[in-house]
Amino acid sequence: MKPITAADIAEMPLEQRIQLVEAIWDSIAEIPEAVEIPAWHKQELEKRLAAHHADPAEGSPWQVVKKRIPGYNYSALFDKAFDYSVISSGSEKS
Repeated sequence: MKPITAADIAEMPLEQRIQLVEAIWDSIAEIPEAVEIPAWHKQELEKRLAAHHADPAEGSPWQVVKKRIPGYNYSALFDKAFDYSVISSGSEKS
């Protein structure tokens, strides 16, 4: 099989390029343990989670924030794909 070059990809119709990116992402998502999370990401997440636990009333839920963003309409992509429970402080999903 001939390797795909950047030039080959640039010649593809936009929809085909999007499908290619989706296929690549899906193949990565099948093995999440292979994707190393940098230590500084983990530290930042811990810092933010600690801040949330210290003052749960501070900040806004994602559902509220996205309504404030003009022209924001990514919900069809992210609401179904993102597991909000990983950042929820309780058992309910945002």
